[in-house]
Amino acid sequence: MNTSKPLLSLLQSGGDLLGQMPLSLAQSLAAVLELHGLETHMVSEPLKPDEHGRSRQRKVLILDESYVIAFDFSVEYLGKA
Repeated sequence: MNTSKPLLSLLQSGGDLLGQMPLSLAQSLAAVLELHGLETHMVSEPLKPDEHGRSRQRKVLILDESYVIAFDFSVEYLGKA
């Protein structure tokens, strides 16, 4: 998310970048903004690998009203199965 301005200022400005995020999150966010009468535009360009050839593609994990963005996640079950 763009933290250079308060969210309300970003939404009222009519042309600022709201943030860089995974496409699925951007599509969900756009749907909510459009539901409230705001116009949205998404710019998508393929991510080039970093200098070591690793993917720069990120994933997002949404937990309630919080989120974590990382290259990948893994899950380990704890306790009895």
